[in-house]
Amino acid sequence: MYIYSFQVEYIRLLWHHIFMSYTITFTRKAAKSFQKIPAKFGNGIINALKDLARDPYSNGSVKKLEGHDGYRMRVGDYRVIYELEDEIRVIRVTKVGTRGDVFKRG
Repeated sequence: MYIYSFQVEYIRLLWHHIFMSYTITFTRKAAKSFQKIPAKFGNGIINALKDLARDPYSNGSVKKLEGHDGYRMRVGDYRVIYELEDEIRVIRVTKVGTRGDVFKRG
């Protein structure tokens, strides 16, 4: 019985990973900002985005933006601002940078 339930859970997780994950895209501006981030911080952002792509609704460091469409994810001293398009399963990153950079007006 235990082996069977493990196999069912493994298949469910595998199915979710292969067929249910979201695609991450960057706007041109976000991609340019991301390239300027030092590699040791960039790798942390990439890992956080991979986790987000697996399940965009269970990440504790994500908050809905106030007054705007979209979400923000905190990764150390950096923020990732993104929009979630559930119907086409896309996470569109619009800004990446430090808190001061991503929340500047203009």
